[in-house]
Amino acid sequence: MTAKHSIQLPLLQDNVGVPIFVTLGEITPVEYLDCQEPDDSLIAAIAEHWVPPILVCPDNRIDGKHYYPIDGKRRMKAVAYLASIGYEFRGVPATEVPIQAILREDLTPESEASYRIAFQANNLRSPNPLTDVNAVKTTAENLDVDVFTKEGRSAVARQLRTTPQVVGKLAKGLLVDEVIFEAFRQGQIAEQTLTAILNMRDLEARHEIAKRLTAGEKLTSQDIGRYGRETRRETLRQADLPSVAQVENDNPLVNAIGLLETSLQEKKIARENIEQALALLKSLI
Repeated sequence: MTAKHSIQLPLLQDNVGVPIFVTLGEITPVEYLDCQEPDDSLIAAIAEHWVPPILVCPDNRIDGKHYYPIDGKRRMKAVAYLASIGYEFRGVPATEVPIQAILREDLTPESEASYRIAFQANNLRSPNPLTDVNAVKTTAENLDVDVFTKEGRSAVARQLRTTPQVVGKLAKGLLVDEVIFEAFRQGQIAEQTLTAILNMRDLEARHEIAKRLTAGEKLTSQDIGRYGRETRRETLRQADLPSVAQVENDNPLVNAIGLLETSLQEKKIARENIEQALALLKSLI
């Protein structure tokens, strides 16, 4: 029916797992999958070539026999979307097309090993903030280390086969109010906006952002950047230091140029300005 896909690590990690075929109805309902929505390119690729192999484990949390995709959550959401619009792959409804999978009977949806494998798979492709934060949290708990210390980050990094810098960045997510992650899950904010919030160093500012999200506001990365600049200007004003340049404008390109120009003058905040400028430029793509 479909071309044979090569199955690579971490799908066959330690040569453990049984090859099976499943259909969408046997997968944990997508509303329970903790990941962001698939982008148009992923949906288009699956519509054309179908689904690369996924890694699953038994899911006994809901009625009936289901398999939880440890690696492949976004792919399953893409299939669910195609099914919702009545898409057929080579004449077969998306709900009935077999999906190649590797079954790990030894794992559960919320085990430390499942999060670790998902983390490693994500880093072979693109990060998944929700799953990756869970991987850091559960690994730290399993090792009984504090991820907010240098030693703790190093221990978690060794277990996840990544760098302490990556772990440190993800650890910021553990400090963010659950409201913010829930807003991301529900599509109220985009991944770029979530990243901008995670990069905010001011905890009070993040709490204020959470309040705005609770009130139903739909914020963009530009809103977060503007909020951060306002907070920084107020801090500089109270410290009687030169304020950063006013770069607020309806045109993202004008804002980006203003931030880059400011970075040449204010070296202490250059990195943050450059990150915000990059986000603004990306919004034009």
